[in-house]
Amino acid sequence: MDQYPLAGIRVIELGHIVAAPFAGMILSDLGAEVIKVEKPGGEIARNLPDQGPSIFYALNRGKKSVVIDLKSPKGREAYLRLASVSDVVVENLGPGVVDKLGVGFKEVSRVNPRIIYASIKGFGRGEHEKRPALDVVSQALSGLMRVTGIPGGEPIRVGTSIADMLAGLFSVMQILIALGRRERPVFIEAPLYDSLAVLMAYWVVYFQVYRREPVPLGSGHHVWAPYRAFRVKDGWVFIGVTSDRHWEALCKALGFEDLLSDSRFKDNWGRSKFKELLESIVAERIKDYSRDELVSILIPAGIPVAPIRGVGELVEDEYLKSRGVLRHGMDVEGNSMLYLVTPIFMEGVRIRDPGRPPLPGEHNREVLGGLLGYSDNDIAEISGGAFSAR
Repeated sequence: MDQYPLAGIRVIELGHIVAAPFAGMILSDLGAEVIKVEKPGGEIARNLPDQGPSIFYALNRGKKSVVIDLKSPKGREAYLRLASVSDVVVENLGPGVVDKLGVGFKEVSRVNPRIIYASIKGFGRGEHEKRPALDVVSQALSGLMRVTGIPGGEPIRVGTSIADMLAGLFSVMQILIALGRRERPVFIEAPLYDSLAVLMAYWVVYFQVYRREPVPLGSGHHVWAPYRAFRVKDGWVFIGVTSDRHWEALCKALGFEDLLSDSRFKDNWGRSKFKELLESIVAERIKDYSRDELVSILIPAGIPVAPIRGVGELVEDEYLKSRGVLRHGMDVEGNSMLYLVTPIFMEGVRIRDPGRPPLPGEHNREVLGGLLGYSDNDIAEISGGAFSAR
């Protein structure tokens, strides 16, 4: 019978914006009870300029929310009591903040020697541990921004919070390892910089082999051709030829027999050597196709090809819906909302439906009252006066 693998696991998420909330989202999808601890007034990502609540909705659906004023003695006491009956803590507050508040690993492990404590920061313990960081700081330091963008152009940030999300993912990997072991308490680090640096693995080796910096690759890669995004009459299409078989199939499908017989392009080494010339020829010949026309010709020919889509098209993706990766949930008002969920495909394992994001302190009475036994007056004090009887 299918089941949620983390059913019965209680997680405290003391997080904001992306990194810890992304980790909490995955744990919730796997069936854990995730209790999001928010400051009075709610988490900052509930309403951001030109972003609104979209980040909050995406990463916090299905969680419970309690508001606790960690700067007050009663709030700190309540948090530690909650930690004492939980299995996991995930937090991504700034360097030194949880220790200053008196709710760090030292204090939590004292009240709960079985705790698994995951700390997500810009940097791990060592010379940089107090250094302020952002997702883009990690992208800059790792070299990722040097290989992203157009050759000769300015460094480009990857268009999603890749360091935050990767650190969140690595924290979940370590939490799952810790859940399978007996040694407790466990302190886990998942630094943004360390996590993102791993994605540069083959470029690190490249530099050592050739003693030169890799250059930005645009939409392509220098080892194959034609291999990049091409403009067509109604947008862009990526075409990736990575073998002689692909090249022959492309030429035959599009009527490029003259290119097929050109000795300069007979193998991948030649096509890579004359990459700029070859791709300019292909670009000119396919510019009057539509995206759908070109894709409909090249997919049956076995060519890796895809239209460069917008998020509006992703939202309508029937493949992702059929796979259960794009699922229906709700916004805070109960209106229908599509969410992407954790893509786990294992026999006997279910992923929880996304549900909806919580209102600030929506579960104060359930968690602080029902679980910990606080009165409504206590809850109001613990939450900095933000308690709602909802």
